[in-house]
Amino acid sequence: MEGVMMKNGDTYAVAVRCPDQKIKVKTSTFASFGDKVRLFKLPFFRGMLAFIESMELGTRTLDYSASLAEDEDQKPDHMEQAMKKVFGARAEKVMTGLTLVLSLLAAVVIFMMLPYFLSNLLAGVVKSSRMLILIEGLIRIAIFILYVLLISLMKEIHRIFMYHGAEHKTINCVEHGLPLTVENVRKQTKRHKRCGTSFMLIVMFVSVLFFMLIQVKSPWLRILYRILLLPVISGVSYEFIRLAGRSDSAIVNVLSQPGLWLQALTTREPDDDMIEVAIASVEAVFDWRAFEAGMTAEPARHHAQKTERRPQQEAPASARKTEGRRAETDRREMDQDLWSDDEDFTEPVSVKPVQNASRTTAKPAAQEVNGFDVKPAAEKAAPAQSVSRAAKSAVSGHKNEYQSEALQEDLKEDLKEDLQQRDESYEAAEDIEMELDMEADEDDEFLSMLDHYKGRK
Repeated sequence: MEGVMMKNGDTYAVAVRCPDQKIKVKTSTFASFGDKVRLFKLPFFRGMLAFIESMELGTRTLDYSASLAEDEDQKPDHMEQAMKKVFGARAEKVMTGLTLVLSLLAAVVIFMMLPYFLSNLLAGVVKSSRMLILIEGLIRIAIFILYVLLISLMKEIHRIFMYHGAEHKTINCVEHGLPLTVENVRKQTKRHKRCGTSFMLIVMFVSVLFFMLIQVKSPWLRILYRILLLPVISGVSYEFIRLAGRSDSAIVNVLSQPGLWLQALTTREPDDDMIEVAIASVEAVFDWRAFEAGMTAEPARHHAQKTERRPQQEAPASARKTEGRRAETDRREMDQDLWSDDEDFTEPVSVKPVQNASRTTAKPAAQEVNGFDVKPAAEKAAPAQSVSRAAKSAVSGHKNEYQSEALQEDLKEDLKEDLQQRDESYEAAEDIEMELDMEADEDDEFLSMLDHYKGRK
């Protein structure tokens, strides 16, 4: 029984430390009955089937591990010889089936019937039926703990518990995305939420709830429905174990804690040789290197997508800020020219003729009105920088006379539009900055969720 079994999908592997200290790995497939009957793929029903199939697979692997530990020259006992004579090549499967049936009967008698009869001894003292069911549940848990303590005194069982600890440590190492080495596995905890020990304890708690809800007066019917409800109780308990493995909520963690405490009895600290066996079993059915690479690549891909999008948004923001600063400088210079403290705006200002204005702008859309360059309405809606510079180039000497008061009014309108467009440019830049800040917050939230996922696994 010097080995570890790991299952991934329909494939399972058994790694065994042989008497010559070599590790032998056997990989095989397990055809679940749920593949044939889709009903057992549904919630609760799948738990009923998983309970039976896990016992069957566990019996197979224990038999295989024990066979490798036996001396090759050792002759089969009389029971094995008789089974081979009667069943031939099917003798091993028949033996596994009988072992499974006997194990189930023993479990029903010890953990179901015995607590019921012991709690009934208090029926004369305790009048409440629900209180008797609660006492029955406590007796059941006490018997289970006593059973585990007694079998752990056996040397062979103690080593099985050490291999159990190696199994948990190896799985925890994989789920944390660490390289599967002896050093990394040794640092992991030997507790795991999806352990069979936790499952057994949950079954006991759930059975108390079911027995309280369904009560009959006949003692024989009580015994019967306790047996008949066992698959249903197993299905409900299985769904909770699945939920506990995926959830990190406070309620689930509190409900899972008793099972984790109980694992202190069914797991022991393994030695390095046992860890090597567990690693060999995992590597036979699971590519942990690809799994680790996938965990690393996912956040890198996410940040790469963010980085690709960010320059496309930062560039316009930077350009608009630069344009805004230039426009502000132009506006201040023009304000200084037009509204100096020692000068009156009512003084005439000259405007360059059309032939000179063509040197400052290549826009063919400009029109000539009374011999002067006047921009059309569409061109007035140009960016703030071009409007400001055009307006500034149109002013050559603010102390000269205006040729027309209408041009003075046009210049005022140009300046107002210039200021309005500048304000719109600043608002657009602020909106883009807010979008960038929101993306940065999303990145921080993603990294926090990833750290939380790794800490949960």
